[in-house]
Amino acid sequence: MQFSDVDFQIDEILLVHKNSLVPQFRWTGYRGGRKMDGLVFSVSGEALFDFGEERFTLLPGNMIFLPSNSNYTVKCAGQESFQHYTVNFRLRDIHAEENAFSAEILRGNLRHITDASLFSRYSGHFEQLLSVWQGKNAGYMLMAKAYLYELLYLYLTDANRSLRSQNGYARLQPALKILDTAYTENQSINDLAEICGMSETHFRRMFHRLFGQSPAEYRISKRILHAKDLLTAGQYSVSEIARATGFSDPSYFSRVFRAHTGMSPVEFMQR
Repeated sequence: MQFSDVDFQIDEILLVHKNSLVPQFRWTGYRGGRKMDGLVFSVSGEALFDFGEERFTLLPGNMIFLPSNSNYTVKCAGQESFQHYTVNFRLRDIHAEENAFSAEILRGNLRHITDASLFSRYSGHFEQLLSVWQGKNAGYMLMAKAYLYELLYLYLTDANRSLRSQNGYARLQPALKILDTAYTENQSINDLAEICGMSETHFRRMFHRLFGQSPAEYRISKRILHAKDLLTAGQYSVSEIARATGFSDPSYFSRVFRAHTGMSPVEFMQR
């Protein structure tokens, strides 16, 4: 799996509150499935989220995303009340690549609990979100959505960092730095593998497992994204854009661009 770009719309926010569960209290309201998406952030105490086959304990500073249709129960597991922020909302128009970390999380196939080391950062956002929600001043819904978008961004970014580090992402960092910043150049795959201290075969295998594509395909994707920006600007010819994005042959550039976008560079400019 990989962590790709993701986009979605917050259709509406239904509830923002700060609540407590007393010790040993068990909430079963979502045993039959949630009707909305949600974020829960633990302030104090601990809670056991039971999804049937999976169980997670939320400690102070942890945050979890709960997609609609999630089935689970929550129990205040410690001797201290479980104090937490909850935001219930609805997402729509979700766009993420198949089998990407973001897609699997948003669909509920993969769960992630944030690192508690960022407690103050998350809690500050939740405090501001709650204040805006309760104040109900002019434009409050727009501001509330802004805070929620940032919280979801922070959550998915933390998932990206954590899940990739668990799967060998750190070992590929030297090559990724080159592919992300010098993608117009043509380093050989063997050179990239050597930079990471791997054989080419092992490097290719690990790269594909993490990103769902080969190193060469990853580099081409970066070039096409850059080409789209240059085409949108409308200031360059197709030949100039081909050279600027690492393609020595404009005809080959046009073929690759069509394969990735379904249209020629000229058609993309004119759309």
